[in-house]
Amino acid sequence: MNSPIRFAVMLLAAAAPMAFGLDVYLIRHAETMGNVTLDYSEKNQCTFSPKGLEQVAGITAKLDGLAFDEVLVSPTWRTRQTILPFLKAHKITAEICPEIEECCCDCQADTAPAPSITPGERIVIGEDEAPYFKLRDTNTNFRFAPATEAEAVAQIRRAGELIRSRFGGTGKSILIVTHSCSGGRLISDLLGLKLNGRFGPGNAALTHLRQESHGRFILQTLNDVPFEPRYSWTLSGTNSPTPGKPVTFTLSADSFTPDDKNRIGWRLLNAQRHVVREGAETIPADTRSADHILDLTLDTTGANPGDVWSLDSSIRSGTNILQQWTCNFLFPSYESLSGTWRIHSGDDPSWATADFSHADWAETQVPGGWEKDALPAYDGTAWYRLSFSLPAAAFARWGDAPLALLMGGIDDADETFLNGVKIGAMGRFPPEQVTAFTEPRIYEFDRGLLAETNHLAVRVSDWMGGGGIWKGPVAIGPSLELRAAAALGR
Repeated sequence: MNSPIRFAVMLLAAAAPMAFGLDVYLIRHAETMGNVTLDYSEKNQCTFSPKGLEQVAGITAKLDGLAFDEVLVSPTWRTRQTILPFLKAHKITAEICPEIEECCCDCQADTAPAPSITPGERIVIGEDEAPYFKLRDTNTNFRFAPATEAEAVAQIRRAGELIRSRFGGTGKSILIVTHSCSGGRLISDLLGLKLNGRFGPGNAALTHLRQESHGRFILQTLNDVPFEPRYSWTLSGTNSPTPGKPVTFTLSADSFTPDDKNRIGWRLLNAQRHVVREGAETIPADTRSADHILDLTLDTTGANPGDVWSLDSSIRSGTNILQQWTCNFLFPSYESLSGTWRIHSGDDPSWATADFSHADWAETQVPGGWEKDALPAYDGTAWYRLSFSLPAAAFARWGDAPLALLMGGIDDADETFLNGVKIGAMGRFPPEQVTAFTEPRIYEFDRGLLAETNHLAVRVSDWMGGGGIWKGPVAIGPSLELRAAAALGR
């Protein structure tokens, strides 16, 4: 690229100590009509919204005051057009980088990266773009088209390794123009965290990471706002604790320095908000992973099915409280319906009936999303089916409480039938195509619908990306409890 443009350093960068590492600035493309409508058609993704046009017009002023030795841009139209005014204003040529294109939106866990990635279409640079964009070399003139979660993870890992190996320890400053899912997971990769989508870059918002002399990256700003490390507890090993049995919590952080020795105070509270036990912990000096700082195992004697207990915490540095937070967790009385279901692509109203036989349908894991097993790369309509029985003990636990079915997330729209009767629907099927992929489904029903053997049928339509019942919990039980479970994300 042309000689680096040197400006006065801005905001936090001015106050931070200099280190022979690397400054990584990441900016997401401006808002598109796809972001506004949630209909991610090619046309919508190549059309900026009115707000997006304002963001593009203001991108040069937004980046004024920063110095970039390199600019890396995703191959997509929306990223290239977002940064183009800045490149023109400063006569910079950016490198198109297929590793940072959008992907990995369904990644939630520790999937191992695939050894290779399915290639996509050839990257074309038009005549009007030629002065401002270039390919790295002839080996990177194709976009990636990851067909599995493992391939998507491999793309993110390649992006992180590219940044570390090519720029790490150089003292340079680079700008990455990318997307929401891939950008957020690239932040996690650089911080050494799981690629579970904890960071969500906003449209045209700027995030800054600094590589310190010890090689680790520290998050400086996130979406234009100075970043403060946030600590949190998660249940380890199970999302369904049993009353009276010990539960183990793992403490993690979005970002922290290796020599962090702050003290964590905690209190375990029961359903009546009475303190059951309390204590304090010191962060171990040899902590190496922000995803696993320490474990805390606690007795839950006195809990009952359906109770919501809490772990209240605070972190102190000396006498100063740096953060206070609460982790609520449920002792479920519901019956889980997760596991092996049956699935079939296509659309037939008879598949909703109670007496339909799905014995020859393909198996799929719920939750999980159909593209991870039975229907890879499939966009369209498909039906899920499950036959199940409920133990007498479940009815004894539930008493006369209103019952419901919970499905944690379906991409994009659904209609759900219990023993042939429609009990709920969310989103709209084509041609309207109104997605509800982020909304938990909680469908109450008359318990008179239940039989000795029950049949669930779920009609689902997906029109882009991952599809199907992708998120849990998937369960049947008391309506109020399932609403609490949905709110807790378990």
